[in-house]
Amino acid sequence: MLKSWELARQLPNENLCLEDLCAATGVSARQVQNAFIEITGVRPTAFLRSHRLQRARRMLICGEADSVKAAAYSCGFPDLGRFSAFYRKMFGELPRMTLTLGGGSPCYGV
Repeated sequence: MLKSWELARQLPNENLCLEDLCAATGVSARQVQNAFIEITGVRPTAFLRSHRLQRARRMLICGEADSVKAAAYSCGFPDLGRFSAFYRKMFGELPRMTLTLGGGSPCYGV
């Protein structure tokens, strides 16, 4: 089960889904889910979403995306409304605020 967790951590720039983790480990979705909850305390979908949101934030801060839409789509969020809601819940601000305040800033340690 650690293999699926490590895969998710080692490939932060990939838009992995639960099926990818199952294929990589050769186990069922239920087994992957139970292992993730045991190791991280969260479901694999929440863990993967968190990584994708962090990548989107990095893109907005570092100027790697010229729009919120570009960052969202690049990180596997096809629904901009849901992306904005998840983003705001995680970071306490809307993604457009991050883009406006941080776009093109130096990205050391982000």
